[in-house]
Amino acid sequence: DFAGRDWRRRYVAVRARAALHVMPVERGPTPEGEGSYERNNLWMLEAAMRFGAGKVDFLCLWNGQQADGPGGTRHLMDEVERRAGRSHWLDTRRLWS
Repeated sequence: DFAGRDWRRRYVAVRARAALHVMPVERGPTPEGEGSYERNNLWMLEAAMRFGAGKVDFLCLWNGQQADGPGGTRHLMDEVERRAGRSHWLDTRRLWS
């Protein structure tokens, strides 16, 4: 209730209308040779882009380290910017140093 007395009621109302999307169910299994994290990044970005690239703001809380494989945070930041969205990087190395 830190956000006011009305917060809990508003949260429950929104949650009741929310839909759970599971990528393998909606898109099928990840094809061999394709990274599941990269695929998920692009899936989320495509969903956001339906509202228009100019309305996409990617807020990223990240330490700047490279991913173990395809589809890391840098990948999503680059894709957002390439498609004319905006990314905002909150560098955890500076936030808690």
